[in-house]
Amino acid sequence: MPIIEQRSRPITLLIIILWSLFAATTVDAKEQKEDPPKPEVPKIIFSGLGEYGFKGAEAVVKVWMKGSALEESVESLTYVNALKQAESIYGNFLSSSVAHVHPLTTTTLLVYLSINYEKGPLFARFLVYRAKEGWIIPEISFNTKPELILPPSLLAP
Repeated sequence: MPIIEQRSRPITLLIIILWSLFAATTVDAKEQKEDPPKPEVPKIIFSGLGEYGFKGAEAVVKVWMKGSALEESVESLTYVNALKQAESIYGNFLSSSVAHVHPLTTTTLLVYLSINYEKGPLFARFLVYRAKEGWIIPEISFNTKPELILPPSLLAP
């Protein structure tokens, strides 16, 4: 019987070594599949929302348009009107939730938000650009229908 025990030791040792290699490979594969760090939402968006809570739609749009080509344009008034229309439907502004931040290039992001009111959300997509002076917002889209603002990948179950 001792002869069998001596022969089974190399097999047992081989099984232990193979199991250890398999376990190490599995851990390495899991570590490599981790998502890359998510880009942060530029402060200009949250700074504007802070103004919205205290001073209203005109104030938030003024912050958001600062430094952009639309800063003094009539287009910025459409953003004010969209926010006021959301308020008339959903009530007072409460908070916001980041749905997704998608980097397009090293200088351009798409930021998707839910702007939350008392009775419902307004969805927003911000095109954010890193200019020499800092982040600016060249374009904003609003809609109460998420499928018209959010990318399909965020809507899929």
